Amino acid sequence: MAKGMELYVQPFLPKRIRRLKDIAYNFWFSWNPDAVELLSSLDHPLWRRVRHNPVEFLREVSQHKLDEASKDQRSYLVQYNKVLAAFDHYMAEQQIRWYTHHFGNHRRDELIAYFCAEYGVHESLPIYSGGLGVLAGDHCKSADDLGLPFVAVGLLYRHGYFTQKIDAQGNQIAEYIDNDFDLIPVQRVIDKEGRPLIISIDVAGQDVYVNVWKVNIGRVSLYLLDADTELNKEKDRLITYQLYVGDRQMRLSQEIILGMGGVRALKAMEMNPAVWHVNEGHPILVGLERIRSMVKEEGLSFYEALEIVRATTVFTTHTPVLAGHDTFSLELIDQYFKLYWQEVGLSRNEFISLGLEDTNAFNLTRLAFKLANFVNAVSAVHCETTSKQWEHLWSGVPLEENPIIYITDGIHAFSWIAPPMADLFDRYLGPEWHSELPEVEFWKKVDEIPDDIYWGIRQDIKRRMIGVVRANLKRQRVRNGLSLTEIREAEDIFDPEILTIGFARRFATYKRADLIFKDLTRL
Repeated sequence: MAKGMELYVQPFLPKRIRRLKDIAYNFWFSWNPDAVELLSSLDHPLWRRVRHNPVEFLREVSQHKLDEASKDQRSYLVQYNKVLAAFDHYMAEQQIRWYTHHFGNHRRDELIAYFCAEYGVHESLPIYSGGLGVLAGDHCKSADDLGLPFVAVGLLYRHGYFTQKIDAQGNQIAEYIDNDFDLIPVQRVIDKEGRPLIISIDVAGQDVYVNVWKVNIGRVSLYLLDADTELNKEKDRLITYQLYVGDRQMRLSQEIILGMGGVRALKAMEMNPAVWHVNEGHPILVGLERIRSMVKEEGLSFYEALEIVRATTVFTTHTPVLAGHDTFSLELIDQYFKLYWQEVGLSRNEFISLGLEDTNAFNLTRLAFKLANFVNAVSAVHCETTSKQWEHLWSGVPLEENPIIYITDGIHAFSWIAPPMADLFDRYLGPEWHSELPEVEFWKKVDEIPDDIYWGIRQDIKRRMIGVVRANLKRQRVRNGLSLTEIREAEDIFDPEILTIGFARRFATYKRADLIFKDLTRL
């Protein structure tokens, strides 16, 4: 019997609107409502069905609708031209942004490399779990708005983090979705010979081969590494399947690929960053790979290379509880790093001392403090907590004098300000508010917005959010086979006039949910 073959025919983009692909493969669209509307207006139900994924959307939208849009001179093409003009203006090299305004062009080659285990850029790229990833995604977007010479590195997970579902008893069900890399906004990096770029890295004495993918976030490039290639053994292909695995060997393998492999990937693309920013401890092995490169290629000693790495590394720590820091048994460190310490001329004890904690385990956060000269917490209170946690590293130094500083987490405003609120700011503050975000004096102008108008828009946005929550809850109850009465109750849950606080995914104690009750009189 002849074997069956699956044939997939995708729509063809008419020449007049062929640059929809440029928009689909650049997350600039995600913070530009006009670009979202340009895509979604072709087929709103399909846009919702593919979870706002522009690449999958353009693969699934009907040829008829594309053809009709390409001929719609009065409406669609007017919007198309407007969006493309805005996109091209934003991407233009000659546009003067914050970085160029303050530092000129003479420092454009001082590249900043940013490493993180997860990136929450958009729901169509599901490689994030929560706040750390969302922050990293916002860092990339904000770096682009500011015009920083900036490149980011992460991992491309086949399954990513689980999708959370709730059953009829209120229990969590973890569902892993297989990411088809052909259907998300990522593209393979091509080397000078025109072949897909593949790097290799030693993981516990075994060469592991890694694909390199590129994500466009405006003018910023995010490079993602993935070990799911036929060049690897089956067990090694699984390394980049899941975000935050519990297995310690798999976790350490991931962090070797992210940190050490990330350095090699940038080198293969002929990038030589001046600053290396490590967001949380997972990618800190960046520093060890840089040291190895300097020892082998430049003839430096380990400690000479260490000083260079320290002077050019920034480490941001987020974890407020000791149990949240990555630690590994010394047996595992022996297995994975014996060859490394021999290569760089260290004894086992010298290497282990870089990350050894009292628990007789190797702690990546402690290693990060050794490899980075610039360390920041993410708020004033968090800085105090972190300083107390790690005060033993600076024996005899007062807490307020240790090198840890704080930089309060921010957001990428244009990703989070709802379009109706942005329109309100345009009307009362003028379009210049886009470039005045950091200016405190400028934002005093919000007092000129009538309270009733401001509050009305805020409540409209809240009602829309509650509508989405109700619809999701209704679908959940239908899926779980609840009664018709319980399903209908979902249509009335939550009152827009009542203060409502929600927790996404998990209710961690260190989030201090009870903080709101500390001042009952004010509440």
